[in-house]
Amino acid sequence: MSVIRHVSESMISPRIRCFAGRFRTVPLLALAALAVLTACMPLRLGHTENVYRFWIDQSSAEFDAKVKEYQEATVPLKLVDVEVYTIKGTTLYAGVWHQNYSEHRLVRSKDWSAFETERRSLEEDGYSLVDLEVFVRYSAVEGPSIDENLWDAATNAIKDFLGGAARKAIGRGGPEFILGIFRKDVARGDVYYDLTWDQFDAKRIEQQQRRYHLIDIEVYTNSGYQVRYAGIWRRSGGEQTIWKTGSKDDFVSKNTVLVNSGMRLTDMEIFQEQGRTRYLGVWHEGNDRQDIAVKESFYAFKGMRAEYDAHNPLLVDLEIDEGADAARLLSGIWRYGKGGKSNGDSFFNFDSEFERDDDPSD
Repeated sequence: MSVIRHVSESMISPRIRCFAGRFRTVPLLALAALAVLTACMPLRLGHTENVYRFWIDQSSAEFDAKVKEYQEATVPLKLVDVEVYTIKGTTLYAGVWHQNYSEHRLVRSKDWSAFETERRSLEEDGYSLVDLEVFVRYSAVEGPSIDENLWDAATNAIKDFLGGAARKAIGRGGPEFILGIFRKDVARGDVYYDLTWDQFDAKRIEQQQRRYHLIDIEVYTNSGYQVRYAGIWRRSGGEQTIWKTGSKDDFVSKNTVLVNSGMRLTDMEIFQEQGRTRYLGVWHEGNDRQDIAVKESFYAFKGMRAEYDAHNPLLVDLEIDEGADAARLLSGIWRYGKGGKSNGDSFFNFDSEFERDDDPSD
C-alpha cells in the first residue's frame, strides 16, 4: 500500500509554488522543475493521508510480533494505545498504531516496583511515559446496581469467608502486570498511581495549579479489592475537565455538552466499581471534529468506523469490555485535527485496517 496517494497544490510550499510560477510561459520547464523539487522533498512532507492501524484479540506473542513488525516497517507505525482484556478467561491484547518516526519502547512489568525501576532508567535515556495500561483479571460483565454500603458489606463477608488463597483464585486481587508506552520526543511528565478517587481529585487540582494536564488515566483494582487510579500529567495550557458517571447515556450527553463548549474527549475509561459500570472521561480544549463510540457491539463499532474513516480521522483511544455471552463491547475516540490524545502525536489524515470482518464471539 502506498502511503502517498497524491500531492495537492496546497501541500506544496509557497516557495516551490512561487518558483514554479516563474515558468508559466514554459509549461514543460515548470513541470520538470516542480517534479525535481518535489522529488527532493522529505517523504514525511508528502503525507496527505493519515495512517493508523488497530488490531484486537491478539495473544501476547502475536501482539509483540505486531509491535516489532510495525516498528521496523519502512514507514514506521508506533504504538500509541494498548488495551488488555479477558474473553472467556483468555487474556487478549488490542492496540492502536499511528505513523510516527520517533523512538518508542513498550515495557511490561510484573508490579509497580519493577515498573518504576524501568521508568526511571528510560527517563535517564530521554524517554517519557505516554500511555499506561494496568491489567487485572476479573469478570467485566456488568453486575446489578446495588447500594454501595451493601456492596462493601457483601464483599468483606465473602473475603472473610474465603480466606486469602481462595480469594486470590477469584482473580480479582490486584494487577497481574503493567504495560507502559514510552516515547523519546515528548517532554517528561509526572506519573502517580495507587490513588483513591479523593486522592486523585486532589492531585488533579494540584497539578492543574502547576498548569499540568492529565494526558492518560488508568483505573484498576488493587490487591485489597479497591478501585485505584493512575495518571500521567504533562505541562499544557488551556482548560481541562474530568468527569465520572454510572450511566452511558449521561456520559454521551455530557460529551455533547462539552464538545459544544469547545472541549474534546482525549481519554476514556470504563470499569466496574461496587457492582456498577462507571464511565470516566478526560476532556481538553479543542476545535477539531470528534466522534465517539461507547460500549458498542462489534458490528456497530465496525459500521461506525467505516463511516468515520471516510472523513479522515485518527482513532486515538480504544476500550474493549466483555459483555454477555463473551460478546466484545468496543469503545473508541476518533479525532480529525491537531490535538487528539495529548501524548505528542501528530495528526495526519488516515488509513486503517481491522483484524477481522466477523464478530469473534459469533
